[in-house]
Amino acid sequence: MYRQIQITVHRRSGQRKLFNALLALATGVLALIWPNLIYYIVGGYLIALSLILLYFKVSNFLSALAALTAVLIFLLPELIPYTFAFFLGVFGLTFLMMQLTILGFVTLLFALLIVMNPGSVAYMIGAFLLLYGFIHLVNLVQESRQNSF
Repeated sequence: MYRQIQITVHRRSGQRKLFNALLALATGVLALIWPNLIYYIVGGYLIALSLILLYFKVSNFLSALAALTAVLIFLLPELIPYTFAFFLGVFGLTFLMMQLTILGFVTLLFALLIVMNPGSVAYMIGAFLLLYGFIHLVNLVQESRQNSF
């Protein structure tokens, strides 16, 4: 006898997306205002991101990657362009695997720009985080409009 069982789990990700968007926007603004403190700002952002990902049980791998990247940035601040570009590269590939193609390509593009211009890493990170936070806010608004109709 053949039985087909289907289990569907729906998880509301609105709260996580809101936290993620606000964190990215605040960090992007801070990175652009105080580019000399980029090591502390990005390290703090990555630690907060890893805690958000861990709390909402998104991905243990991405949470560990964010925490490891933060530790490397705090220990070796002169390698921030390459460390953060590596993080963005892995994050971008993850987005591509999750079929979020636009966000994945934008993330990979910023990783490439950071590696090509390590002297302007603070401005590149600030611009990326502002764009990333804005994209998350737009997606959140679109989802709330779709759910309300």
